[in-house]
Amino acid sequence: MGRVYWRMMKKRFVQMNGTNSSMLPSHLDEFMWREAYGKTPEEAFNNILLHLSSWFRVNE
Repeated sequence: MGRVYWRMMKKRFVQMNGTNSSMLPSHLDEFMWREAYGKTPEEAFNNILLHLSSWFRVNE
């Protein structure tokens, strides 16, 4: 499974014209989150709001 993610990440880095090595863990986290929860921008937006709402309750 790790090799599959790394291959897809390398492809993404080429599209981004490279990345800073200190940002690699952050990029990998985002990539894995988007694979699970946000295949489209709309889906990612809705899911990030859903995840945030489970951490931060808003009093109505």
